[in-house]
Amino acid sequence: MLSSFALTTVLAVATVTWPSVSGASTASGLGKDDAAVVVGVSRSFVLPEIPGAADNATDWFRWLTTGRGIPLANARLLRDGDVTREALLKEVEAMSARRKRGGTLWVIFIGHGAPSPSGAGGLLLGADVQPTIESIESRGIPQTEVLKLADPGRGPVVAVFDACFTGVASDGTGQPLVPGAQATLPAKRITAPPKLTVLQASAQVAGPLPQHNRPAFSYLLLGAVRGWADGDGDGTVTAQDAVDYASNALVVAVRDRNQSPQLVGESSVVLSKGAREAGPDLVEIVAPAPAVVALKPGELPKHLVEAFERKRLTVTGDGVVRG
Repeated sequence: MLSSFALTTVLAVATVTWPSVSGASTASGLGKDDAAVVVGVSRSFVLPEIPGAADNATDWFRWLTTGRGIPLANARLLRDGDVTREALLKEVEAMSARRKRGGTLWVIFIGHGAPSPSGAGGLLLGADVQPTIESIESRGIPQTEVLKLADPGRGPVVAVFDACFTGVASDGTGQPLVPGAQATLPAKRITAPPKLTVLQASAQVAGPLPQHNRPAFSYLLLGAVRGWADGDGDGTVTAQDAVDYASNALVVAVRDRNQSPQLVGESSVVLSKGAREAGPDLVEIVAPAPAVVALKPGELPKHLVEAFERKRLTVTGDGVVRG
């Protein structure tokens, strides 16, 4: 017979909780002269779905216009079917012209990517791209073309690319983007002229966080600028702080693939100030404490009642099993 023990230890359930990045953030005013183009493609016309990509883009747009303080007239949000080669290039060129002297242009892209035929950088894929090599090459948008239109010579540019440039889908499955095609070597790292900062995690397979349908890199990077990466508590997060935080969190939390963020260009650029939001406890993410649920005897699931009866155990009114 078993000695008495608390019933709640039998019903322990482990949980993993990632915090929301959708809420209001402390306004810094850093972005009053900035402009931004934010793109998220969850649902393409044909390509595999990327759960949470458009949601991540929406949250980035909210942070840029509230936390960073970019004027709404200087920010564009493109999601799902709105994202085409023509629309993206048009908005990047327009927003580059709208930023004021000294202001930063932000370009955020979350969606599918593909290797560039030139081997330099990668291709960003809009919602209208078909899963064929011909469509990808003709409709894909080269990183280099986007960054040229962003015009670092006019002012600082911060670009975030959460897409896979190896030839596999960015939904975390590791399947070829073009059926029957083989994954290729990652695109060569782009070069960065002065005033350009590129943060990306595109050399391996992009994908979601465990038990959270959000593309991992752009989610963690947004958390970083909201304060998660402020390790020294000074209220300032640089590009290097942000990519270091995302790198560490990916190593700790993601075990089914390698996804190593890269920072190209100026690493000391300040992305946020005054953001002191606490990030998730990564220890709890990896090894969550049991979430216990106390049940009265009459609330026990049938299979547990039958198991107790077979072992001649009884449950007292105080929730303790005796035998």
